[in-house]
Amino acid sequence: MKHLLTTFLVALSFSVHAQQVITVVNAQGPTQSMTPQIMRVIDEANKLQNKYRFVQEFKPGGFESIGVKSMLESPTDRVVTITNSVIEAESRGFVDLSVLQPVFSHGDACWAIVTNTEIKSAKEITVGGPAIGGAAHLAALQIGKKYNIPVRYIVYRSNYDAMINMAADNRSVNMVMDRLINYKQLSEKNSSLQAMALNCPERDPAFASVKTLAELQIKSPYIWHFTMASDKMPEDRRREIAEIFRQVYLNVGRKEMQSISDFVSPVYLNETSTAHYNRSISTLRHYRQIYAKEIEQSK
Repeated sequence: MKHLLTTFLVALSFSVHAQQVITVVNAQGPTQSMTPQIMRVIDEANKLQNKYRFVQEFKPGGFESIGVKSMLESPTDRVVTITNSVIEAESRGFVDLSVLQPVFSHGDACWAIVTNTEIKSAKEITVGGPAIGGAAHLAALQIGKKYNIPVRYIVYRSNYDAMINMAADNRSVNMVMDRLINYKQLSEKNSSLQAMALNCPERDPAFASVKTLAELQIKSPYIWHFTMASDKMPEDRRREIAEIFRQVYLNVGRKEMQSISDFVSPVYLNETSTAHYNRSISTLRHYRQIYAKEIEQSK
């Protein structure tokens, strides 16, 4: 019996040590809105299989580009997840998208277009955010085009910082695109903040009366969430991680996953991560080309 127990413990020890550790670099902070979802994915992924052990590492800051850059320090065993930050980093010249590969698409996020004035009657849209040429900037330019209003972009450390400024009745900003959880918290303190629309593929059940930009006949890029890897990560490893994450979402279920963090419209069931990523990047670049002059003037 003692011999069998020893053999079992040795085998167990070998199994644990044989696991490939994958560091999941979280480009958000521990208390930010998508972190609970990341933690749930990691926890369920470790329960689901024994080949990989996923370990979370926080690397927030610097337009979240620190997290993206950190991934490239050890490119074959690190991924960075929930990465609308990739575009923020890229727009600031911190990272080259050509050296990154999508691993898994968590879907398109549902962010609120928040204003403190009646935009249709405004003389100018002054939008605040961190990424010139990012989704928030391009959405504002599309709204300005729809209502024939000039758009000016003001750089902040984050979308949330811009909305805090707006909630404090600082009239230098009259439009921000940010997470619904942030909008809800700040609008409870300042009733002048209103969600004029949601920038996402479908309405959020918690804000069912708020129309999407698409319903207002305004097209723009969405904020999307991906797990990304360096192009130096072996392709078979990327595929295996993608399948593990996909199975986690299927096991947990869409409703429960959305209940623990911001509402996200998933695409993992009907579109490959690569296809979603290519479509998202293509859409982003399409609008950047249309507004090349305005983007350059904002720098």
